[in-house]
Amino acid sequence: MKLPLYIEKIIEILEENGIECYVVGGCVRDYLLSRTPDDYDMCAGETPEKISEILGKYFKIIPTGIRHGTVTAISDGHPVEITSFRMETGYSDFRHPDEVLYTKDIKKDLARRDFTINAMCFNPKTGIIDIYNGRNDIKNKIIKTVGNPDRRFNEDALRIIRALRFASQLDFKIESETEKSIRKNFDLLKNVAWERIFAETNKLLCGFCGVLNEYRDVLTKIYTNYPENASYLIKKTNILELKYYFLLKNNTEDELCRVTKQMKMPEKMRKNVLFIYANKSFRISKEPEEIEIKLAISRFGYERATFLLEKQDIEEKTGGKYKNAAENIFKDEKNCLSLKKLEINGNDLKEMGINGKNIGILLNKMLEMVIKGEIKNNRKKLLKSIEKIINI
Repeated sequence: MKLPLYIEKIIEILEENGIECYVVGGCVRDYLLSRTPDDYDMCAGETPEKISEILGKYFKIIPTGIRHGTVTAISDGHPVEITSFRMETGYSDFRHPDEVLYTKDIKKDLARRDFTINAMCFNPKTGIIDIYNGRNDIKNKIIKTVGNPDRRFNEDALRIIRALRFASQLDFKIESETEKSIRKNFDLLKNVAWERIFAETNKLLCGFCGVLNEYRDVLTKIYTNYPENASYLIKKTNILELKYYFLLKNNTEDELCRVTKQMKMPEKMRKNVLFIYANKSFRISKEPEEIEIKLAISRFGYERATFLLEKQDIEEKTGGKYKNAAENIFKDEKNCLSLKKLEINGNDLKEMGINGKNIGILLNKMLEMVIKGEIKNNRKKLLKSIEKIINI
């Protein structure tokens, strides 16, 4: 495993000071999956204060995580988190340890981790340390807890949804004892903040989503009443708002408002999901389709129109027909799809003695006529057409 120079520097400095240091968790897992790690978490056999003291001679240190056992060092511009080897005891809130004890034994640190695929560490001198056969579980595509699954999930209930997320992301199966424990302990998720569940759900929905079928009996407790074909529909889109619509579309509008608020979904995203739901009956059904698509872009805006058009593509299995058409239409600068591109504006109408809401009504009428090809987007012709309308 080849490490970036900015990581090697930290390992070398700590080892020169007699401190064991490894990269750990997801970066080792990703390496074994032949993926490029997004980042590198590190662990070291000393207290955070001592680590901070040593690394502070070479790097800028961000001390905000020291209370939780983590030091952040800025190495060649990269923020790198180094967490002290630790043991944890007592999880009265089902999320956080009541007591943290630092140790110099990497084996004790790895023993506290969630899944075997995340409980491996690496150092250029030792190679990969894999006490819990995580490498073998990766080979066999298995999600399995480190040790007793009931204990792991009672320590941190978020691990339940994380297990399902990893299974979805990696297209792995969950090992039988871990699966039984997920079903047995699923109600522990009530102790987890919704924003944490939402963050894991985002990643779950961007995976293969087979768990939505396999664990439907328990997942409906948090994703209320989702349809049996949800995993098929969700996999067909990369638009997160549309994924959530397919997951939650069986709810009433009031239930959808409640669930999306409960999830602490960002407001823009939440409004987009509710928009899709409110316009779920929208269809391109008339000929010529190009005009209908232009009218949809004009009415909803390009982004929201693509939500509805991709939804129709997926439900009707068109192969992306409507969304692709919308993309081509939107790219064509010649198309007039908004009032901004109309050759007349409100000031022109005011000069004609038109005021108030009639300005908007007439401008939108002209835009619709231009889109339908009933009139060209030409200033003189548009003004002449308005004159005819107000003189009727």
